[in-house]
Amino acid sequence: MSQNGELKFFVNNPFGKGDVTGGIETELQTCVIGSRDNVDLPLHIRNSSYYKNLHKRTKNGEYSPKKLQELDKFLNENRDNTWENSYVYFKDRYLNNFAKSVLDHDLLSDKSDPLSGKRSDIEKFIFYKNGEKYWRFPVSYFLKISFANYIGEDNILNQPSKNILKKLLDRFSNDNTSPEVISFYVVSETENFADNLAKENCKRFLFTQLLTIYGIKKFKLEEEGERVMVYHSPLTPLRQKRLNELIPDSLYRELFISPCLSGWDRGEEKKRYMELCHLSLSRSYLNTIGKLKDVGIIKNNLIILPNTSNTCLTNNGIHISIGSKLITDKVKSSNTRFYTIAEKHYSDLVIKIVEHFIPLIIQNYSASPYRIPFRDLHPEKILGFLPHELDFTHIRMLYRRWMKKCFNKRFGKRFYPFGPLWIDNTIEKIFNLKGDTVPDFRLIDYFVALMSTDNSPAFDGTLNNHAKLKKELHEMGVFDEKLSFYTLFRGRSVNENGYNGFEGRFYSCFYDLREDTKHVSNLQWLFIALAYKLILSGSITHQEIPDDPFVESERRQLVFAAAIGIPTVYIKKDTKNILIRSIISHCKNTRISKRYPEYIRVELKDYLNAVINFIIKEGKDLLEGLDIKDTIDDVTDRVNGIKKSTYIRMIEPILESHNVKYPIDIDADLFNRELESFYRNELRIKHIKDGFKALLDDISLKMNDSNRLSKYSEKISQFSQIYHTIKSSENKVIDESIDLTTLKELISIMAIDFISELEKDHRGEVCSIAI
Repeated sequence: MSQNGELKFFVNNPFGKGDVTGGIETELQTCVIGSRDNVDLPLHIRNSSYYKNLHKRTKNGEYSPKKLQELDKFLNENRDNTWENSYVYFKDRYLNNFAKSVLDHDLLSDKSDPLSGKRSDIEKFIFYKNGEKYWRFPVSYFLKISFANYIGEDNILNQPSKNILKKLLDRFSNDNTSPEVISFYVVSETENFADNLAKENCKRFLFTQLLTIYGIKKFKLEEEGERVMVYHSPLTPLRQKRLNELIPDSLYRELFISPCLSGWDRGEEKKRYMELCHLSLSRSYLNTIGKLKDVGIIKNNLIILPNTSNTCLTNNGIHISIGSKLITDKVKSSNTRFYTIAEKHYSDLVIKIVEHFIPLIIQNYSASPYRIPFRDLHPEKILGFLPHELDFTHIRMLYRRWMKKCFNKRFGKRFYPFGPLWIDNTIEKIFNLKGDTVPDFRLIDYFVALMSTDNSPAFDGTLNNHAKLKKELHEMGVFDEKLSFYTLFRGRSVNENGYNGFEGRFYSCFYDLREDTKHVSNLQWLFIALAYKLILSGSITHQEIPDDPFVESERRQLVFAAAIGIPTVYIKKDTKNILIRSIISHCKNTRISKRYPEYIRVELKDYLNAVINFIIKEGKDLLEGLDIKDTIDDVTDRVNGIKKSTYIRMIEPILESHNVKYPIDIDADLFNRELESFYRNELRIKHIKDGFKALLDDISLKMNDSNRLSKYSEKISQFSQIYHTIKSSENKVIDESIDLTTLKELISIMAIDFISELEKDHRGEVCSIAI
């Protein structure tokens, strides 16, 4: 694109105040609490052909009894009776007619064709006990059917309001395993954009909790010995990782890959795609071993061979999308190939720029802490997909610095695990080797970004560059070309997605659901707006950030270093990346590396402060125009330890309970178990409180007009009635003691709030822009 072409295409401040729209996708963790004799997961394992064959062959002496003993131990020794990602089951007679009609529709093989017949796997969801029909579903679908059942029996909302509410049912969808709940409405306010986006996120989480409790009570799960919990938890559950080591990959997929009942017309086809994701990533993870040998990190053949089934798809993240009405309207109205080409050209450049700023958010606002014991410090285990994501030079540097950070040194010598578990356990205990703590392990454990090749750059601004790269990576055994493109920051195009914008996919988990969501949304918005300013001023072109795998890896190492908690990184003295040179010029503590004389040693904290200074210098007008100076002050305080980071706030309760200063002083398994308990309990309760606060704030602003309320319901017509119901319900929702009548009233109040948002700008329906 020529400079004139750039100026003609982008006019009137793209991504400026009043131009942006926003939405959020939230991947949530679920568990079913109950005994092994009542919960679906252990029952399904014991009734599986694999378990029966294992039992039979062990009895016949064909197999060593060890594997059966370990699987039985998994089933019998569950100290919390917590079964993550289990299905839930309930009696058919508890569903009302509307819920049954939704279920019948969702069980069609093609929902767009009423004559297509039922799915071929329908028997998977039905069983009979004592002559009575039961349904069994993943919790992701349990949420939707609970919502449908509420709509079917509601007698508070009027019919027009119910009709709008029905359109929200498909907002309850699923990721590969987890529930995925998508924004109920698009946020596009001129004032307080990020805070309004944060409030929607908080209210949607609270609404999910209400539907969970409603389903438990209405479908009488306690009669079956089940209790469902839904909460934010970014990492694969420990017990699920253990189970993955004990069963074949086919059974793992049967247990945990979602059947995709909601959100897609052809659910079985989508399920096959999910299975392909699991097969492809499991194979890709195995192929990292060859790269680690080539790079010299694995020096012999004594390795821990990864399982043929990988659990990375059960990591849960938060995706924030921000779109531009200006660019969307421009591309839609023009309907010419020129604007499609231009949209791709600029979007790719924005992504390259924003990747330099992402480390500001990691640890400070988004975290997924994880304790790694010494025995697991094998490079083939801890480096995850990094060999596919970084250049050989950077992976060597990062691994060396990571091992230096670990607590695995005694008598002046650094120890490394050998391979046989009994040897590693012995060394760990004798020398008190503690391993490490990683602030945001999800970004290491999951394949978050495909790396360009010399022949196929990912972000050079040309159409179809992603397809070309995926094809090449498919041939290399790194990725399957049928999968969607994995990247930290994804462009959204008008032709493919219906809007122009960007989706941040690197968020793991927030501590304060309101404040953290607000600040990261402000930062993502600022990053995009600043990127466009630099582009349109001619300060940065594609040539200033070359589409070279090494240059790409050089900037991304900063993201992974922040995730791991590595204090220093290395940037080539003569790097071709002009932007990173400009940022580093603001650093105060750089020096030429003694170990790598061709590189500059950069402290990560120094780099983060340099990014802040760069943003303030280059985007001073944006800070005022977007009205987000408070966010810059907040991120500065978090980077410099004046305010506690999300990572610190997450681990602090566990440290205090053990009266220690550092996670490394707590046994790794114990720390990780207690962190999972923290997500299920304390953090879930805090997020519920965040939801009630956001609901009260919104209700107080817009629901104090009785005439307006009567538009949605004649039975809820007084603000004082609404306020009292909300205030009196918080503690009862937290301890799940709320009665069903009050619960339904509270759900109706929230429904009115969502419907009022959907009716803004005469939309009256769920809008897909920026979601």
